[in-house]
Amino acid sequence: MNLAISYVEYRCPNCGQVLWSKDPEEIEIWRELNELGVFECPVCHSKMEMVGQKVILGEMVK
Repeated sequence: MNLAISYVEYRCPNCGQVLWSKDPEEIEIWRELNELGVFECPVCHSKMEMVGQKVILGEMVK
């Protein structure tokens, strides 16, 4: 099975700003920024934390 993330939500622990997306390209960019430790809040520049995601199962890819 192939996993696909269809929704993701990040929240700033400092100011409470919430960012969410259903756009696969945006989700991938945010994931990469988060893994690098450089995904910052646009309001206070604290590190964003993932608070939720929805994962769906896809078909096997050969």
